[in-house]
Amino acid sequence: MLEYFDAFIVGLTATPSLHTMGFFGSNLVAQYPYERSVADKVNVPFEIYRIRTDIGEHGGAIPKGYQVPVRDKRTRAERYEELDQDLAYTAQQLDRSVVVPNQIRTVLEAYRDSLFSELFPGRSEVPKTLIFCKDDHHAEEVVGIVRRCSVWATISRRRSPIRPTALIPSS
Repeated sequence: MLEYFDAFIVGLTATPSLHTMGFFGSNLVAQYPYERSVADKVNVPFEIYRIRTDIGEHGGAIPKGYQVPVRDKRTRAERYEELDQDLAYTAQQLDRSVVVPNQIRTVLEAYRDSLFSELFPGRSEVPKTLIFCKDDHHAEEVVGIVRRCSVWATISRRRSPIRPTALIPSS
């Protein structure tokens, strides 16, 4: 790949953002659209399973006097502050400026509970699942809840007999 292109920097991305395109002067060399990748059997078709909650649709409020964790975006350090007034938030602010762990847990549990009845009836193994998060902080919260809770305890996990290190050729 690097020998083919006459460039000092090669950017490969599945989702080119405006920032990325700007960095490379909008010099898009090749595209491989999702539809073509499915036709070529490189990717599989996907289905979106949307789990709606009241907070997710309409936002919510945290009453004054409640202790809330506040995370520093730069250091990731967390401290608690007491709200001196009610804090109302919109659905658009959820998981961005306001994270509600019970909301995340509810969504994960709803997914878990529908896996073998609604989503994949007749299966006993969980297929690969992507959880899209809104930013790094949201992703950390999702991972933390999955690790801390028994949300996934009832899901069987399939382990590959091939160790990842076996896929790396020895030099």
